[in-house]
Amino acid sequence: MNRTLLSIFCFIVFTSLGQAQKLTVNSNMLDFDTTLTTQTDTLFLLLSNNSGTIMKINKTLVYDTGFETLLNQFDILPGQTVSLPVIFHPRHNIDYNSELVLFSRAGEGNLAVDLKGTGKYTGTYYKCTQGLSEQNLKNALKTLISGQTSLGYNTARDKMFMIIDNQKVNGQGATQNTLDCIYIGKTVSGYSSRQNAYSNYNVNTEHTFPQGKFNSQEPMKSDLFHLYPSDVAANAERGSKPFGKVNNPSWQQGGSKSSNSKFEPRDEQKGPTARSMLYFLIRYKNYGSFVSMADQNILKQWCLTYLPGPVEQKRCDDIQSFQHNRNPFIDHPEFVERIHSFISTSTAPLVHSLELTSDTIEFLPGQLGDTLLFRFVMVNDGNTAVNLSGFQLGSGLFSVLSEPGIIDPGESDYALVQYVMTDTFAKLDTMHFNTDVSALNHVEIPVIIAGGIGTGIYNGHNQLRIRVFPNPASDQILIHSDIPESAHIKLYNLNGEMMMTYRLEELSDFSMDCSLLKPGLYLIEIDTRYHRLFKKILIF
Repeated sequence: MNRTLLSIFCFIVFTSLGQAQKLTVNSNMLDFDTTLTTQTDTLFLLLSNNSGTIMKINKTLVYDTGFETLLNQFDILPGQTVSLPVIFHPRHNIDYNSELVLFSRAGEGNLAVDLKGTGKYTGTYYKCTQGLSEQNLKNALKTLISGQTSLGYNTARDKMFMIIDNQKVNGQGATQNTLDCIYIGKTVSGYSSRQNAYSNYNVNTEHTFPQGKFNSQEPMKSDLFHLYPSDVAANAERGSKPFGKVNNPSWQQGGSKSSNSKFEPRDEQKGPTARSMLYFLIRYKNYGSFVSMADQNILKQWCLTYLPGPVEQKRCDDIQSFQHNRNPFIDHPEFVERIHSFISTSTAPLVHSLELTSDTIEFLPGQLGDTLLFRFVMVNDGNTAVNLSGFQLGSGLFSVLSEPGIIDPGESDYALVQYVMTDTFAKLDTMHFNTDVSALNHVEIPVIIAGGIGTGIYNGHNQLRIRVFPNPASDQILIHSDIPESAHIKLYNLNGEMMMTYRLEELSDFSMDCSLLKPGLYLIEIDTRYHRLFKKILIF
């Protein structure tokens, strides 16, 4: 059953049974306008409390970082409508599809609201990448940046030493020709030309992707997006070693480290180095299989950890003025999150996942004759559809009115469970169902309704005054009350049978022997003069 039909069905069920929902929302979807990644958009969800008691929202949870709520825990007074702001702040130029789940103690389950929006980059340079990921994104980027002007090696180096990395003319404020060597941070000042810097200042040009791997061919050799000024000795130490973590260095200087098989740039250079390598892999190819998958993953991590600063962004602008292309990973480091493999055909890893937003279906007692309904919400937080089947309950006391069959990625759905209050005894059951998620092939969810008739005094605050521990328990269950009161304590099994009962003149600290009980789930009911508490307890 799709979401729209299910919503209509549930509305008819609730209305025809005369059971108004305690907590309602004005819409089951918030659809945001297309929003620039430099901006945010806000929509408001209206939550109404249709009951006669305070409604507590324990948590709001969004399953995508493109959305957030400003309120996490809040109360809604009887008859009150609260406006919950939901913010859309995209990082990527893609379509977003997520779920907002509202966790409450209304005894009706949780509420899920669909969140949709589209992110867009400013400008038109990356328009071709809109909505793309994996190999399609790689192909679009390669086409975009492949039209560069090849300057030739001498001209490229002259531009780098005299303009692009020269702090006298690139806006960094030096009073004479000045540059920094990327690996050791050595500053070179006063050179008159690139040849003069080579001859008298012990510097040369580093090819981030070693030119020996592509036989020093053009346009790779002179592509400025992977060329940097370097100290000669540091450049030689790096040689043609892949970049990576170095734990036991045989050489280190200025923060950079080297072993016989890896070279790790200093922190200031990790981000630029990673973005240069990733650019090269997209623009050209992985010559000689130089970059392994493990190396690539480290480069992606560095790209996102050490983000571009003003100097690197200005460098990209200056290179574009000569080469007429850009490095996408300087402009948008987050592109790496949408490309699983830079060294082979890129396909997103299969994520087959289902989030169960409740671990128990726990009805709150109503009045005799009431029909109670509980939404057991599930969210597909993976990237492939989840199939569900075989929903059933054992005792016949509870029933499943509707159940999801397929939940698509980024969507939610729920099983609607019903209980009719024919008496005031506690009832326990288990809902079973199957999924095609390997970790959740067969799911068992306890279904509980406490004994008695609802009085409005059951709420989460009671747990602050009366504590039941440990849970799970083996030999003894301890019950502690901050304020001593007379109490009636009952313990029920899964069939709703009372296993133990105690009447205490004063409940402060009480120990219940459970060593003879069979392992399983039980329900403790604690009645005092001012409080009623129901607590699930697992005996093992």
